Amino acid sequence: MSKLIIKQDLPPPSAQERLVDILQVVLPIILLVIAISAAVSLYVIPADSDNLGKTTLSTAIASKSLPSTYLTQESELQALALVFDDIAQNQAESYEKNALLTQKAEALLTHVNNMDALLDTLALDAKDKQVLLTRHQHQKDYWESKMVFHRLRMGRFATDMPAPVVEVQEAKVQTPAVAAPVNAMPPVSVPNEAGDSVAQPSPANTGLPPGVQLPPGMCPLFGPGAAECKAGKQ
Repeated sequence: MSKLIIKQDLPPPSAQERLVDILQVVLPIILLVIAISAAVSLYVIPADSDNLGKTTLSTAIASKSLPSTYLTQESELQALALVFDDIAQNQAESYEKNALLTQKAEALLTHVNNMDALLDTLALDAKDKQVLLTRHQHQKDYWESKMVFHRLRMGRFATDMPAPVVEVQEAKVQTPAVAAPVNAMPPVSVPNEAGDSVAQPSPANTGLPPGVQLPPGMCPLFGPGAAECKAGKQ
């Protein structure tokens, strides 16, 4: 048995239904934007609070007129902090870099201590002075931690550096040349067969080594004394 189907137009959606449809599309987008903002704030807020601790005056103090001597010290503190940040960000890691940063952090710490002493000479409200002292203490803790950190880095680089090689040169001992002693011996008279004495030539005239003498009655074959000896034999 066939059925009769009658097509009817649906009533238009109400305003509440339209709002629900819009929220189903827009709400996920809003939640995504909130999540991204929260993630970015995790990286931005620590950096901002760090800078506030280093250089920036609080809004309540900055709105009041501070003495020019303190503002001058504040400007010098900012300049020293900028130099420190420039070295830390732009120079390559090395022993020399960390030694320089240690010196800069120590200079900043000394500067904040001088600002502490300056506050005792200024005519400020007790509340404002306490705010500035609290801020100074935060800065001193910050720069002292930087100084300790870079000292540790210096020790790390000093440990990794190879030990210097010391070349030991052997001293050359020069032995003075010792001249062989020359014994200048006078000529020796040796009697010949006829009973006449014949002058024996000295070793210097015979060309023999020093200290060597010919036996009695012997004449050298060569040398300046050969002719003299033979002549004596005649």
